[in-house]
Order: sequence, then C-alpha cells, then structure tokens
Amino acid sequence: MVVEKRFNFYTEEETKKIIISAVDEAEKGARARLFPNEKIERLVREITGTPFGYAEGDGGHVARSYWDKAETTYLFVSWYTWRFRKHIYVFAARKIAKKVAYGSNPYLVIKKDDKETAYRITLPKRWARYDRIKKRRLIRHLPQPPTDSINFVRKDEGGLVVAKFDKVINVWIGTPTGWIKTKKDDRNRNAWLHLKDLGFPVPARKNKRIWNEKMEAYAIMKNI
Repeated sequence: MVVEKRFNFYTEEETKKIIISAVDEAEKGARARLFPNEKIERLVREITGTPFGYAEGDGGHVARSYWDKAETTYLFVSWYTWRFRKHIYVFAARKIAKKVAYGSNPYLVIKKDDKETAYRITLPKRWARYDRIKKRRLIRHLPQPPTDSINFVRKDEGGLVVAKFDKVINVWIGTPTGWIKTKKDDRNRNAWLHLKDLGFPVPARKNKRIWNEKMEAYAIMKNI
C-alpha cells in the first residue's frame, strides 16, 4: 500500500494526525516493522519549528539469516514555507525490508539544511517553473540553445556554461559564438577542458581563459 498526501500546516496536532493516518493506511494489515508514533511526534515538532526540511525513515530491517521475504514501513515527509504558508508532503508505503548483518531498529533522519530539495519535493509544479527560469537566466547572455529542453546547466569560467539537454547523450558548452557538443557525458567537467578535448587552444592558466577572436575562429571551424 502506497499513500501520498499534500496539505497545509495549521496546527501541530492536526499535522500529527494526518501523518499518523497516512502511516496507518499504508500499514493496514501489517504486524511487523511498523513505524513508531513517537518518531512522528518528534518529526512534527521539527516541522512546527522550522521553515523547511525533509525527513525519511523506516520501521527497521531484518537480519541476513532471515529466511523469508519481509516488509517494512517507509516514511518520507517534506515541508516548505511559501508566502507565509507551510506546505507539507507525506509519502508512506510498505516496502521490502533490507537484509543487514543483525537486523535494525526503526529510524528517522531529519534534514533541515537543504532548502532546494525541500522546495522541489513539496511544491513540484512551482519548483519546475522556478527551475526553468533559473536555467534561462544562466544562458540569457548566450545564443539560442539547440533545444529548449534543458536538463542541467552550470555557469563556468569566462562566461561559458556546461549544459545537458533531454534525450541527448553528451553535454554541450555554451559560448558567445554558439553551442558546441562535447565528446563526453560529464556534466562535472570544466567547460574549458571539454573544449580542450575538441582541440581548442585552451590556456593552461585559468586567468587566461577568455573567449576571444582566436577561440571564436576555432568554434567556427567546428561548424557550430
């Protein structure tokens, strides 16, 4: 059983009831490796006192010597405050328990320092719009990209960007002259090193890496 709920925070007690209700629904008929209510109470206190965050945990796992397949309750909760209102997302489900050395007890981990993840999961539609705007801002100084389906973009030295597009294997480098497809699918690699792989005369010193007429000429020769 999988249960998902999205709601707005009004009171601590109401929030606790909704999360417990989601867990109870997911655990319907289950007797072992249930998620304890006391951990939910701790979670709700954190939700009440912090503007954003997320938490995940489960009802424990079984020992490697356990002969049969076993299930555990999995819980994920995220929350994010937008326009003075706290939004909450709850996911509860029964999943296959892991087999670990000696089994494990229920646990809950709470993260309150990752605002971006909390926003993305709690308000996915709003996050998608924000993400599109953010990506567009990073490339607005460059020519039109080969496609609008930008999956990833990172600003790099000298005004260049490293970008990844949907349904395209290798990354692209955005330059003032145009977009250049690289040889590798490595979004973490420096833009200038990608260009070096393609034969561009990239200076060894980082402070010398600027997009000039020489680099533009090489780009034109690459038929971009």
